Amino acid sequence: SDSVKVDAGPLEVVVHRITSLTPSIKEFELRPAGGTRMLPPAEPGGHIKVETGNGQWRAYSVVNHGDTERYVIAVKLRGGFSEGSQFMHDFVG
Repeated sequence: SDSVKVDAGPLEVVVHRITSLTPSIKEFELRPAGGTRMLPPAEPGGHIKVETGNGQWRAYSVVNHGDTERYVIAVKLRGGFSEGSQFMHDFVG
């Protein structure tokens, strides 16, 4: 699994599963890495910041609020390599 940094403390998570919802939207399930067993629960409408690997941080909405075992985010592909969505779609997974 790929490792992704999440700005919520910071926390280290791994990409547990990726699901293509449409040709331009992918759902990423992020689970705790290392010895961490729980994540802080996301509030309804909450966001997490993800370091996309090209040195940029992007905010994504958590779609499964209240869950302490995983974060689920949906990422819509937007053009341009500088965009976090392009990195998430092309290089994570």
